[in-house]
Amino acid sequence: MMRATATALALMVMGCGDAGGASETSASSSETDPTTSDDPSTSTGVDTTGVPTTSDATGETTTGTTEASTTTGAAPGDGLFVVAVGEQGSILHCSEDACESMSSPVESELDDVVVLAADRAFAVGSAGVVLAWDGAAWTAMDAPTEANLSAVAALDDQTLFVGGSDGTMLRWDGATWSEVEHPVQGASGQTVHEIAFAGPDFGLAVVSSFSELGQSSILRWDGASWTSEREGMDNMLSSLAVASPAVAAAGGHAPTPDEPLNLLTRDGQATWTRVEDIEERNFVTGASFASESFGMAVTDLSFGPRPPVLALWDGATWTTQDVQEPHTAVHLVDAELGFLVGWGDDDGAFVQRWKAGELKRLPTDSSATALWGVDGIRLP
Repeated sequence: MMRATATALALMVMGCGDAGGASETSASSSETDPTTSDDPSTSTGVDTTGVPTTSDATGETTTGTTEASTTTGAAPGDGLFVVAVGEQGSILHCSEDACESMSSPVESELDDVVVLAADRAFAVGSAGVVLAWDGAAWTAMDAPTEANLSAVAALDDQTLFVGGSDGTMLRWDGATWSEVEHPVQGASGQTVHEIAFAGPDFGLAVVSSFSELGQSSILRWDGASWTSEREGMDNMLSSLAVASPAVAAAGGHAPTPDEPLNLLTRDGQATWTRVEDIEERNFVTGASFASESFGMAVTDLSFGPRPPVLALWDGATWTTQDVQEPHTAVHLVDAELGFLVGWGDDDGAFVQRWKAGELKRLPTDSSATALWGVDGIRLP
């Protein structure tokens, strides 16, 4: 996932010039904009000024915010436990219809979150912050690091991996923390941006530097140790999703504005293919798979006049749809339901629900200016 530093870098790079022309594509772009719907009670559209608006059941236009009290995060009636995190220590608990703030023990930036059960979740952020949710409250864990943490993933319900700046990677076994050995351990300037597992014997991590764009790496977990799957890539990878050892995606941005954005797809032979259909774009900031045959990737800022995109995976190809707002992370609960988070110039952070191909901005009481991570489950 991209963080505030990445957004700042995007603005600096964009100031250097517009992108080049569109490239040849291997997957056709959809003509359908997912932000439109025939049902005014559920759709997200765009008014004549280009500012996203949400229509409620009465037809009244709202900005996507509502008054709501801070909640402890008890599981909602729709059987979901979805959590989004972001700036100012923001933690939101979302149902299909709205998001409410949860009490947070920190005011610093939170960058990633993983949800294992209604009473077990973890979030990480700047200056070594690791938070744990026990079903009643979020509390700070005493992690042995001051690194800015940007990745958290669970190997199982007792084993947690966190990663961050200077090649930091730590493992929690339910009782103690230990430092994880890996090919870029302790590397100055190299950040472990994302970690994802497809089971106890397979996982991936993406590592890269904001200042050295040709130094991205993909690491592979084999059940016992981390090794390098690919080094010295010509882009900066910062997002990752894994459906299985045969299906994974890693995203970031290309080294120069005139090259297509990188969204790389892995096959079972560990080869990575660039997706050329996402052109004139900057930052694949998030990806998620519901299965080997369905996935989603989102983008943040874009080069040139074209808006950000949402990319859908059908098991063979990625197709793209223009969207109106920049997204920083996405999580698919299943093939029918997902949640996207992002930031807005005028109205701050937002959460959108993706359902049956349509996006709807959810009401939220958050004052955050950006959300960086989202994860969740259907409750049994």
